[in-house]
Amino acid sequence: MIIKVYLPILFSIFSFKICFAQQSAENKADSITQIIESANVIKDIEKVKSELIELANVYEHSGSWDLHKEVVDEMLKLAHKTSDKVYEAEVYNILGISNCLGGRNQVALDYFSKALAINSELNDTLSISNSYENIGRVYKDLADYDKAIIYQMKSLKIRENCNHPRLVNNYTALATVYQKLQDTINHFQYLNKAKIAISKHDNPDNFQMAIIHNEIAGYYNTLNDMDSALVNYKLVAYYSEKGNWKRGMAVGYGNMAEVYFTYGEIDKAIEMHRKVLKLSIEIDDCMGIAEEFIYLSNLYNEMGKIDSALILANKSLQKADECGLDHEKLSAYEFISEIYENINKPALALEFYKLFHVLNDSIYNLEKHNSITEIETQYETEKKEQQISLLSAENKIKNQRIRLGLAVISVLVLLVIMIFFLMRMRKKNAQIAQDDLKQKLFRSQMNPHFIFNALGSIQNYMYKNETKKAAQFLGNFASLSRSILKYSSEESISLEEEIETLTNYLELEQMRMKNAFAYEFIIDQDLETEFINIPPMMIQPFIENAVKHGLKEVEKDGKITIEISDKVDVLEVTILDNGIGFGNSQQNKDGNHESMATQIFNERMRHLKKKNKHIPDLSIQNISEDENTGTKIHLFLPIIK
Repeated sequence: MIIKVYLPILFSIFSFKICFAQQSAENKADSITQIIESANVIKDIEKVKSELIELANVYEHSGSWDLHKEVVDEMLKLAHKTSDKVYEAEVYNILGISNCLGGRNQVALDYFSKALAINSELNDTLSISNSYENIGRVYKDLADYDKAIIYQMKSLKIRENCNHPRLVNNYTALATVYQKLQDTINHFQYLNKAKIAISKHDNPDNFQMAIIHNEIAGYYNTLNDMDSALVNYKLVAYYSEKGNWKRGMAVGYGNMAEVYFTYGEIDKAIEMHRKVLKLSIEIDDCMGIAEEFIYLSNLYNEMGKIDSALILANKSLQKADECGLDHEKLSAYEFISEIYENINKPALALEFYKLFHVLNDSIYNLEKHNSITEIETQYETEKKEQQISLLSAENKIKNQRIRLGLAVISVLVLLVIMIFFLMRMRKKNAQIAQDDLKQKLFRSQMNPHFIFNALGSIQNYMYKNETKKAAQFLGNFASLSRSILKYSSEESISLEEEIETLTNYLELEQMRMKNAFAYEFIIDQDLETEFINIPPMMIQPFIENAVKHGLKEVEKDGKITIEISDKVDVLEVTILDNGIGFGNSQQNKDGNHESMATQIFNERMRHLKKKNKHIPDLSIQNISEDENTGTKIHLFLPIIK
C-alpha cells in the first residue's frame, strides 16, 4: 500500500490574499475583455489591476486553470506596459502558486525567486518576507529541508520585528518541516507557537483553523496517537467545508482515509478517497485525480479485487500522461508491474517494468538539469541580497568606532561579572557535593544499625521457634537486606519502593512477635506512589523504634498506623502506635537520651534543608498526655524532582 502524506502545498498561504469568495467566476465578469473595456471607459488602470487579481483568485479557487492562465498573462502584460514593479512581483507570486498547485515546483521556485529579486530591488521588507516564506515552502515540497528552514527563518526574523499577523504562517511551515525531519521537540515548539499566534486573532478565519488542526493532527501522527489525529483531521474537513475550500476538504478527507486504513477499515478508507477524487475532479486538479486513482487502486488490491485495481491504476496512468505528471506515471508503472507479477503474468509485468525504468532515467536527467538551473537562480538571488547588504553596510560604517568602544567596555564588564558568577557557582557546587557525600555517609550508617537489630530478632526467633519458620524468617530477612543495601546507595527512591520495604520489615517483626501487633498504611488517594521520589530509609527507623520500644511489652492488640499525605512539595508522614508511650520507654527513662535513629534522621534532615528550606521539623509526643500512653511521630520528607 502506498501511503499518502497529506501535508502538501495545498495548505500554503502565499504572499497575496487568496479570495475564497462564494460566488462563481461568471458573477465577477463574463470575460477579461469586459473588465478591460469597462476600466478603459473610466480610465482607471488601478481598477483593471485589482479586478484581474480578484478574477485570477476566483479562477484558481474554482480550478478553472485555462481561464486562470489567460487572466495572469494579461496581468503580466499590464505590469510590463505600466512599468509597475510591485504589480509584476505580485503576478510572479500568483504564477508561483498556480505552478505549486500543479506540482511544478521548479517552475514555481523560478517565479518566486523573480518576485524576491524585485522586492529586494524595491527594498520592500514585508514583501521580501513573503517571498522568503514562499520559497521556503517550495523547498519543503522538494524535500530540501535545510533550505526550507533557512528561508522560513529569514521570513520569521523580519516578521517578528514587527509582530506581523502572518507569523502563524511561518510557525506552521516550520512545524511541518520539523515533522518531516522527525524532530518532535521543534515540531511541537513551532506548532505551539502557531496556536498561540492564532489565539491572538479576534476572528481567525476557517482557512487558518484548517491549517492549525492539520498541523496538530500531524503532531499526533508522530506520536502514533491515531485517535487524536483522526479528530483533528475531521476538524480540517469541517473548517474547509465552512469556508467552501475544496482543496482543504480534500486534505482532511485524504488524511482521514489513511487513519482508517491504519485501523484496517478499508471500506471507510475507500469512501474517503472517493470523496477526495470527486473534489479533485471538481477543481480540475490533475495531480490529485491521478493520485486518488492510484490510492484507490492500492486499496482494491489490498481487498483482493485485482480487476478493479488494474482499471483504477490504468486510469491514474492515463490522467498522469494527459497532464504530463511524470512522477505519478512512474508510480502507476511500478504498481501495475507489481500487480501483473503477483497474478503470474510475467510478460506484462516486464513490459511495465521497462517503462518504469525508462521514465525513471529520464526524470533523473531532468532533475539533474533543474538542479543546475536552481544553483544559477540561487546565485543571482544571493547576488542581489549581497548588493542590499553592501548598501546597508555603508550606512553603518560611520558609527562603528563609537559602537566598537562601547562593545569593548561592555565585554570587559561582562567578563568581570562572568568570573564572579563562575567563582560563586563553583563554591556552591562544591558545597552541594560535600553535602551529598555526607548524605551517603549517613545512609551507610543506618544499614549496620538496622541489620544489627534485625539479626538480634532472628537470633531470638531461632531460640524460641521451629526450624522451618526460622528458615522462612531468614529468607524474608535476606530479601529485606537486599532492598536496604540497594536503596542505601541511591539518592532517592520511589514512595512505592519505600512502602514495600516498610511492609517487608513489619511482616518480619510480626513473625518475631507472634502477631502481637497489627499495622496499617493510610495513603492519600491523590498520591501516585510510583512517580513520587523521596530520600530512602527515612521512615523505617521510627517504625523500628515503635516496634522495639513502644510495643516491647505488648503481647496482643498492638497497632501501628502509618499515614502519608501530600502537603505541596513535601510528604507528611505520621506514625502512631498504642504502646507504652514516649516517656515510658527504657531509652527515655535513662535521661535525655536521643536514639541513634533520631540522631541520624536529624543530621540527614539538616543537610536536606539546605536544598529544601521549607521542610517542617520532626515532632515526637504521646498520643494521650494525661495517661502518657501511645506515641505519635510527625515528620516531613521532601519530594525529590
